[in-house]
Amino acid sequence: MGQKVAITVPDTAPKQLATPAPVSSSGKDMSDDAVTTHIVGDEFGWSPSSGGASDYKAWASNRIFLVGDVLVFKFVNKLQDVALVPKSAYENCDTKKSAIAVYKTSPATVILNSAGYHYFTTTNPLMCDFGQQLVVNVRGR
Repeated sequence: MGQKVAITVPDTAPKQLATPAPVSSSGKDMSDDAVTTHIVGDEFGWSPSSGGASDYKAWASNRIFLVGDVLVFKFVNKLQDVALVPKSAYENCDTKKSAIAVYKTSPATVILNSAGYHYFTTTNPLMCDFGQQLVVNVRGR
């Protein structure tokens, strides 16, 4: 019936493709500026914790976030996710209709492409209530 696929695997690893340099809101090329990758929650990752939202608040308070920086959320696939939400959804743990973006595959990579506050939680209201929430204040470059 013609359902065939051929896959060729080279002996050497392919070269990494270059990604475009982030651009600030003013249009400035930021390729000369250091972009930081932040692993959310460090070794603990993105999951509910006994400390609740204060754990992620403490984690974020020790960092400076700039436009172009990257957040990496590590979580258990099919059990957890991360949602970028407006402030009201963050405050009320209500993401059913208001999520801006939902990332269901770990590690989820989010480029902070604008200055201001960015609110993250999970689509599971119970886990949100347990403090699986993060807010970061992103500064311009």
